[in-house]
Amino acid sequence: PVVRLRDQTLEPAEEKGVSRIVISMSHDEQLAVAFVVGLGSETPNLYIGTDISSVERMAKKSPRFFDRVYTRQEINEAAGDITRFAEQWAVKEAVSKALGTGMWREDVKWTGVIVANNGSLSVELTGGALLRAQKMGIEKWDVYIVHNPNNPIAFVVGSC
Repeated sequence: PVVRLRDQTLEPAEEKGVSRIVISMSHDEQLAVAFVVGLGSETPNLYIGTDISSVERMAKKSPRFFDRVYTRQEINEAAGDITRFAEQWAVKEAVSKALGTGMWREDVKWTGVIVANNGSLSVELTGGALLRAQKMGIEKWDVYIVHNPNNPIAFVVGSC
């Protein structure tokens, strides 16, 4: 694999010991984000996902939307904070990308990806999301969030 940046070729990734490159991308109206990981042949499988959310769009959602997408636990933890809901949304989307399904495929549902905040963000999977992760061999999730006041960005890594 070769990486190109502004029409300039960088050293081939193989010379750096990279045999696989995994990419996850997301965008909003004016922003885009990419999460790129280079893996060596001896590196265990990692599954990555990223998403960028919009606080402004989240503020326009109906109560029905929140009941359909978030669990009671998530609604209680957010305590009406729209920024928190946008962060939770970004994490859910990023996890669905790491699972390779998006939401509503292979029985992966919004409420099957539960975002908890007990000092640090974590995810708990249930239903189809859990079954998919087990099938992929994912045992652990790392969650990172960029706390941008307008557009929170989530990065997740599922590891075996």
